[in-house]
Amino acid sequence: MDEQVKKSRKKRNPREHANLFTVLTFLYTFPLFLLGNTRDINESDLYETYTGHKASILGKQSQVLWQQELDNANTQKRKPSLLKVLVKILGWDFLLIGIAVGFENFIAQ
Repeated sequence: MDEQVKKSRKKRNPREHANLFTVLTFLYTFPLFLLGNTRDINESDLYETYTGHKASILGKQSQVLWQQELDNANTQKRKPSLLKVLVKILGWDFLLIGIAVGFENFIAQ
């Protein structure tokens, strides 16, 4: 099985070394779209998962933040909010996507 993993080693995710403009405009995905335009994309063409989006990292982060939310909710005598935890974990990503979409809509009009 280790041989299979080594053989199916994917390319490094281009977002790992992308600058802010490239991330906001998703230009780091452009080469993959060009490739898909010329031929069918197969598994070997795909990139590794972005480090910040790996389940192990997000799982640990969500566990810590959820425990903090439970502690805060108990001290303030309120219900814990899963939404607050999700916003803390993924808020910046969605904010950047929102800015990019807003910029795109502004330019398109």
